[in-house]
Amino acid sequence: MPLHCATTDKAGDFMLGRVHLRGFSACLCAIFAASLCCFGILGGLTLVSPEVACADEAADATDCIFISDANDLLALAGEVNSGDSKEGKYYKLAADIDLSGIESWNAIGDTKACAFRGTFDGDGYSITGLTVKSNTAKNGLFGYAKNATFKNLTLKGSMQVGAGNGALVAMTYGGCEFTNIASYVDIVCLSGAGMVGECNPGSNDPVDVFTNCANHGDIRVVGGEGLFGNVGGVCGMGCGAVFKNCYNTGDISVNIASQEARAAGIAGGYGACTFTNCYNAGKISGTNEQIGAISWKDANVKDGSSNNYYDSEKSGCKGSSKDNDADLSSITAKTTVEMKSSDLVDALNASGAEYVVDDKDANGSYPMLRWELETGAPAISANPVADLRAKQGLPASAISVQASLPEEGAFGSSGSLSYQWYASATATCNPAADTLVEGETSASFVPPTTTAGVAYYYCVVTNSFGAKTVTAVSSPCRVFVASDI
Repeated sequence: MPLHCATTDKAGDFMLGRVHLRGFSACLCAIFAASLCCFGILGGLTLVSPEVACADEAADATDCIFISDANDLLALAGEVNSGDSKEGKYYKLAADIDLSGIESWNAIGDTKACAFRGTFDGDGYSITGLTVKSNTAKNGLFGYAKNATFKNLTLKGSMQVGAGNGALVAMTYGGCEFTNIASYVDIVCLSGAGMVGECNPGSNDPVDVFTNCANHGDIRVVGGEGLFGNVGGVCGMGCGAVFKNCYNTGDISVNIASQEARAAGIAGGYGACTFTNCYNAGKISGTNEQIGAISWKDANVKDGSSNNYYDSEKSGCKGSSKDNDADLSSITAKTTVEMKSSDLVDALNASGAEYVVDDKDANGSYPMLRWELETGAPAISANPVADLRAKQGLPASAISVQASLPEEGAFGSSGSLSYQWYASATATCNPAADTLVEGETSASFVPPTTTAGVAYYYCVVTNSFGAKTVTAVSSPCRVFVASDI
C-alpha cells in the first residue's frame, strides 16, 4: 500500500518537496525525514508520495499506484473484482512483470458490474507469461472496461479460451482509449482478438479509440457448427471504433462452418469503423468468404477512412470484402516487397511520423511503430571533439560524450544509461562492423597512442528500461597520432 509520510519513488528516489534524491542519500534522507515527522519537527513540510508524483504526470488522476510484480497485479484484480472500479485512479508499471507462475490468469474486472474504469500505464514495460485457459467467455488481462485508458504496454503469452476474448481487454462499454500497445499473445478461441475482443458502446457512449497499436500474435478460431466467431488482429468486433496507426502481422484463421464467423486483420465483426494509416501483413483465412485484410466487409469501413494497406501476396484476401471484389479507395494492395520498403513507411506517415523502417528485422522487415523501436532513445547533448592530436607513446587527452534520459514521464525516463566506445578506420559509424574497444564503458575515453596514424572513435550510448534497450550513436572523433621520430 502507498506510504504518505517519507517514501521513495519507483526508481528508488526520495522526494522531499519537489527535490529528488537518489540511492543511499535518498535512504538516509527518508529515514531522517520520517524521524522528524514522528517528532513533529517537520510540521509544515509536505513529503510527496509516489501517488502525487504520478498524479503530476496525469492531471486528471486523483491517485496513482505503482505495480512492481505479479502480486501487485493480483491485488489489483482482487480489488476491482470486489467492486472497486478504480475510476479516477492511475496505475503504472514500475518493472517488467512475469505471470508465468500463474497457471491461468483471472481477468481484472471479471464481470460487467466490476468493469475497470481507471488508467493502466505500462510505462514502456512488458507483461510476459500471460496464460489463460478457460472455456468461459470474456477473458484477458482485463475482462470488462468502460471509460478506461490503457497505454505504453507490451503483452506476451498465450490463451485457450471461449468467446469474446481479448489479450488486453475482453469487452469494453465505450469511452476507452488504447495507445502504444503491442500484443504478442497467441490465441485459440471461439471469438476474440489480439487486443480487445469486443467494443460494445451504448448509444450515448463515446466510441473506443486505438492509436499506435500492433498485434503480432497468431489467432485461431475453432469450434463446432453454428458457432459465432468475430475475430480481428486488433479488435474482434469494432462497433464504431477508431483505428489510427494500427497494424497486424499475426496470422488469423477461422475454422468453423458458421456464416456468422467474420475475420479481419484490424477489426472484424459488426459495426462500421474508421481506419487511418493502418496495414495488415498477416494471413487471413476462413471457411467462408467473410474475411478481409483490414475489415471483413466494405460497409464496415466508414467514410473518412484513408491511407490503409495490405500485403496482397500474404493476406489471402482483399482489403475489406467478403466477396473479394475490388478494394475501397481507402485501402490499397501492395506486394510483399512494396510492403517492406521505405516507400510504404513514407506513405503511412503521410499525416505524421509514427512509423519507422524495421532496420533491426524485429518485425520481418515490415514497418514498425516508432515507439516500438525508437522511443526511449537517450539524448546526446555533447559529442566528442571533432579532431584530436596526440604524440605517439604519450597520453592523449580524453574525449567524452554527454547524454541524458528522455524527459520525465516519457518512454524510457526510468531507464539507465551505459556507454561503449568503438574504433573505426573511417568517419562512418557502424557498430556492427567496427571494433569494440574492450573495457571502455564510461562517458569518457583516452584514445591509445601506441601506433602512429589516424583512427576514429565514437560512443554508443544505450538506455535500458524494462525489456527494451535503445541506443544513440555519437559523432566520431578523428584522432591523429604523430610519430615520435
